[in-house]
Amino acid sequence: MVIMSDHHDERIPLALEFGADIAINSYKTDLKEVVEKATGGYGIDIAITAASSASAQREAVELLAMHGRINFFLLV
Repeated sequence: MVIMSDHHDERIPLALEFGADIAINSYKTDLKEVVEKATGGYGIDIAITAASSASAQREAVELLAMHGRINFFLLV
């Protein structure tokens, strides 16, 4: 399952078109609630963040399942 979150509404349909199972605007919808419901409270196995935002990176870490992996993908 692929869950994508963004802050721009125009990217949501594009994510779904490219195969995301769930795509949300995390300014409007609580990502933690979506992940908990979608994974039955387990958490995510792999997180990829493409934002240099410390809060986005922290949230990704908090949403990881036990032994989950994370990739901080940043362009500098």
